[in-house]
Amino acid sequence: MMRNLHPENNDPDKLGEFLDSSNRAWRQACVTFFGCIDRATFGGKYREQIYCACLPGCCYEELLNIFQHFRDGLILSTKQYKEIPAGLFRFFVGCRDEPRVHRLLGRFSTGVITMEQFRSASKELKENQQKDEDLKAENKRLRDENEQLKKENERLKRQKRHQDVFEYAEDLEQTEPTVRKTYQRKVTAEVEVHLEEAHKKRRIQKEKEERYIELIDEIIREDEAETTEVTEAIEEDNEVVENIQEVTNEVTFSKGEKITAFWEDKNISGWYPAVVLRVNKNSYYVRYFDGVKSSLKPKDIKKTAN
Repeated sequence: MMRNLHPENNDPDKLGEFLDSSNRAWRQACVTFFGCIDRATFGGKYREQIYCACLPGCCYEELLNIFQHFRDGLILSTKQYKEIPAGLFRFFVGCRDEPRVHRLLGRFSTGVITMEQFRSASKELKENQQKDEDLKAENKRLRDENEQLKKENERLKRQKRHQDVFEYAEDLEQTEPTVRKTYQRKVTAEVEVHLEEAHKKRRIQKEKEERYIELIDEIIREDEAETTEVTEAIEEDNEVVENIQEVTNEVTFSKGEKITAFWEDKNISGWYPAVVLRVNKNSYYVRYFDGVKSSLKPKDIKKTAN
């Protein structure tokens, strides 16, 4: 009922997207419809129901199948349930990864996994999503810090160039009267020592600045290397998660078996009835209900619900 009240429920452009769960008009309509819901605690107390009501269309269809299986007593579990136990979908709250959510709901709906396995897998999905978000946040922090170091390095380089010009002009101003005085009278030994010390101090200062700039360049290179490692770690984690999901999602089918197969082109996409014509090493050759034949990977095939 909460989904039927949502203004985006029948919007064809929103079929593959999550509905806006923060819509104030929709939340007020839910509070008014149910009557007994406290408006102040609606968002926190019913966050699981809000999330389920705002699922994308394909995920919501799998959810309805799960509801029906509970009513029919077809859910695989160590205990018998006639109603959905509280908190079954609590680990999904906040997860916006539509392909993973749909895959997990579909496996539970078709009986590939038990309710206990579904709970464990949804918890693992939540933890993996949190790790991904933490890695992305750390990656962003390192990139921002890297940009700040680059800006500071450029500023120091500009300051050094300006200082060199200023020192050169200062040297000219100091040298010109010294040269005139040289021809006017002899330069004393004390003045020569003073000039030598001044030049020595300037050389030492320049060397310090150059070492500081080199140090900043080295820090920037280390940060870039660390940023690259974090990015590679994120990609490796995603590949590991996808490989684990592909391995755990494998279900064998036999020739002549009726199945539900995924079809997608520029006009339509979805799951349709089909039959297995040939079993290959890493794929299945199937014929859809309308006669179209295609070779599919195991992830695009699932058992037909009873």
